[in-house]
Amino acid sequence: GQEDPVALLFPEGKFDHVHTLYIEHIMANYLNKCMCLLLQRIAEKQGSKPLRILEVGAGTGATTGHVLKALEGYPIEYVFTDVATFFIPGAKQRFAQYPHVSFGVFDVDQDYRAQGFAPNSFDVVLAAGVLENARDIPASMRRLRELIRPGGWFVFTEPTIEHLWILASQAFMMMEPGDELRLETSYLDRHDWLRQLQEEENEPLLLLPQEDDKLTALGFHLFAKRMKQERLAVEATELEAFLAGQVPAYMLPQHLQVVDALPLTGNGKVDRRTLAKWRPAANGTQ
Repeated sequence: GQEDPVALLFPEGKFDHVHTLYIEHIMANYLNKCMCLLLQRIAEKQGSKPLRILEVGAGTGATTGHVLKALEGYPIEYVFTDVATFFIPGAKQRFAQYPHVSFGVFDVDQDYRAQGFAPNSFDVVLAAGVLENARDIPASMRRLRELIRPGGWFVFTEPTIEHLWILASQAFMMMEPGDELRLETSYLDRHDWLRQLQEEENEPLLLLPQEDDKLTALGFHLFAKRMKQERLAVEATELEAFLAGQVPAYMLPQHLQVVDALPLTGNGKVDRRTLAKWRPAANGTQ
């Protein structure tokens, strides 16, 4: 409690100590290349409509830099966020040449509406080595899933074995677990992550490296899953267009959300008090 681990790992805000681990590490390179290839294919299928991407826990921007470079030439809207304001000034300076990038603070452990975000508003949610630091992994994954539009993608990377170099450095910045998943280990293995994803929706997902790949022994994996495909017919933009064509302008709501489910009271009725709180707060995303 006498030393700040952030100050030790990032002295004077510099990334010199962690550059090799976060950027030059063999698995960081592998996972970033896989992620970029996947995002390029998603962007190609998006057509002329901007691909809206939210990156949570972006930190040093190691993943961000690869993704933005890979998506040059594609229409995108990229929201760079981290739970710590510490990383935002450096990210603004580093990615200043990308006009389609905005920056803000976001905590995966808190209600996203209170942080200025609306459900079903992103085509892709990215999280590189973030979810293992969530206080309650299942709850955080549910919240992030709600932010993804029908047919959108949840893409994240995670360590899947105990890594001594992480436990001796990054672990000192990690949140004390509040779920039942990490009672005996610091990290979930790849089977645990697969179970978490399959609890959300029982649909195919991408796991790299695959089980028979030699890189699996290094204990880092990419997980990607397309979400809410059963609701692809319901798009917020299509609903807005319908309302605009069918309803007089003075009757249009000032705020519109497409939600996955309505909040209910104990007796199964719509919880209007909770519903009244669901309008996203203004946030500091710039």
